[in-house]
Amino acid sequence: MSQEPSFLPHESRAFDLLSSRVGYAFINAEHVIESAQGIIQSLSYTPDVSVINQPLTDAFVEFFGYEESLDEMLAGNVPFIEIAEVNRPTFDDDVDYFDFGIYPADNKNPGEGLILLVENTTSQGKLMQRLIQQRNELRLAQSDLANANRELHKVNELKSVFLSMAAHDLRSPLSIISTYADIMLTHKDKQPFEQSYVFSRILEQSMWLNSLIDDILNLNMVEQGKLKVNLEKTDIRMPLRSIVDQFQPIFKNRNIDIRLEEPEEAVWVSADANRIKQIALNLVGNSAKFLGDSGDIRLTVATDSATNEAIIGFGDNGPGIPPAQQEELFQLFYRTPGASKFAGTGLGLYIVKTLSELHGGTIEVESEEGHGTTFFLRLPIMTSD
Repeated sequence: MSQEPSFLPHESRAFDLLSSRVGYAFINAEHVIESAQGIIQSLSYTPDVSVINQPLTDAFVEFFGYEESLDEMLAGNVPFIEIAEVNRPTFDDDVDYFDFGIYPADNKNPGEGLILLVENTTSQGKLMQRLIQQRNELRLAQSDLANANRELHKVNELKSVFLSMAAHDLRSPLSIISTYADIMLTHKDKQPFEQSYVFSRILEQSMWLNSLIDDILNLNMVEQGKLKVNLEKTDIRMPLRSIVDQFQPIFKNRNIDIRLEEPEEAVWVSADANRIKQIALNLVGNSAKFLGDSGDIRLTVATDSATNEAIIGFGDNGPGIPPAQQEELFQLFYRTPGASKFAGTGLGLYIVKTLSELHGGTIEVESEEGHGTTFFLRLPIMTSD
C-alpha cells in the first residue's frame, strides 16, 4: 500500500499558495481532460464546476483552432503551445489574467498525452494594465503640454512684438518732451525758479519713463533668454561721468547734489557701457525717488587688489532700508512697503542684478535706517595691456 507523501508545515503552506495560482491537467490523445489538480482554484471558478472528461476546447475556448497543433505535439513535431496574458471576466464584473501552456506529458513518448499548465497572473496583469494606462495618460499629458507650450510660444512672440511697437510709439513723444524740457532748462537764467523746477522735473520724469521702457523690454528679453551685453574694454569712469553730467542740471533745482568720486587713473573692465549706464540710471533714480527735494548722491569708484575687482558704489543719505527688506530687494516685482507712495514696478533692481551677473559681477546693498543706502557693483578688473 502506497504511503501518502508527507510535507513539513512550510512545505504544505508553499504547496497551498502555489496551487492557488497554478493548476494543471492531463489531456489524452483525444484532446479530453482526464484529470486535473488546482485548475478550478486557479481559475477562480465555483467548486461545483468541473473540467474532467471535457474536451480541451470546451473547457478552454482559448485553444479553439489549435486542434491541428495539438495533434502535431502528440506526434512529436511541436514542442509546446503557450498563450499568454489571457483575460477572462469574473462574476463580480472584474477581470482575471492567465497564462496557458501545453507540453508533452512524456518527451520520449509524446503520443501518451499532454500536460496543461494554468497560471493565474492577475496581479501582474492588472499592474501591467495600470502601467499601460499611466503611460498613455502621461503621453496624453505630454501632448497637451507640448500644445500648451506651442501656444505659449506664440503668445510670447505676440507679446514681444507688442512691447517693441509700444516702446517705439512711446519713445517718440518722450523724446520730444525731453528735448523741449532740456531747451527750456538751458534758458533757466531767464525764468523764475518755479518754472525751472517744473522743467527739471519734466525732464527727470521723462528719463524715468524711458528707463522703465528699457526695463520692460529687458525683462521680456530675460524671459526669452535673449538679454545680452556687448562686452568691450571700458574705463568704468566714463559711463558714470556721463550719468552724473546728465543728472547734475536736473537735480540742481531739487537741491540734490550728485557727484562722482573717482581715481586719477583709468579702471579697466570688460563691460557694455550702455548697460552700465542703465544700471547707474536705475540706482541713481532709486536714490532720487526717496530723497525728495534735497540730499546727496555719491558715485564712487575704487579697486580691491585682493579680489582684483572694481567696486562701484551708488550711495545716498536717504531714509535707509530695514534689514528684513534688504534680502528681497532684487526679487522680481518686489517693492518695499515705503515705496508704495512712489511710482514704480519693482523691475529696476531685478534688471540691475541681471545685468550685473551678465557682466560677470555682483550687486550688493548696505543700508541702515536713517543713515542712507549704498549699492556696490563689483566687476572683474582687466589689465591695461
